[in-house]
Amino acid sequence: MSSNFDIAIDANKTVDQILELGTYSGKCVIQVANKTGHTLVRVGAHNDSSTWPVGNIGALRTAGSQLSGNEFHDSLSFAANYAIEGTGKHVQFAVSWPPIGSRKIEVGTNNEPGSSAAKETWRKMSNFSDKAVNNPPFQVCATLKHRDGVLIWFFEVK
Repeated sequence: MSSNFDIAIDANKTVDQILELGTYSGKCVIQVANKTGHTLVRVGAHNDSSTWPVGNIGALRTAGSQLSGNEFHDSLSFAANYAIEGTGKHVQFAVSWPPIGSRKIEVGTNNEPGSSAAKETWRKMSNFSDKAVNNPPFQVCATLKHRDGVLIWFFEVK
């Protein structure tokens, strides 16, 4: 099961306010909130287990994908590299889900195109703690959220 969504957001909304905008039906969700005035253009991915499901993300949009995430049969472990259009800056997002290992989340700010930056961020993943990094003038945050029994890997670029 994969169900993608793309919703307009206000840059001043909190993570919880953005989560209120969606209806979640999968067991796992990969969600990115782009609070910038630039499109996030996917320029690379590292797909260790399954395939990174989110494409380009428009300015002031939250986009994502709902996945089945059956912890006894499915696993996912992947990362993506996004260019912040027109800025020369890049951000990377990485996630991992059992059955092998544990839930993990990571962000990166390697300003290189292609899949190697995504793979580097994927290799850095070690835990599920919240993350925040700067790539001036942008800040990138990552957190694991739970909503209505759904596990959400939530990434925010502001």
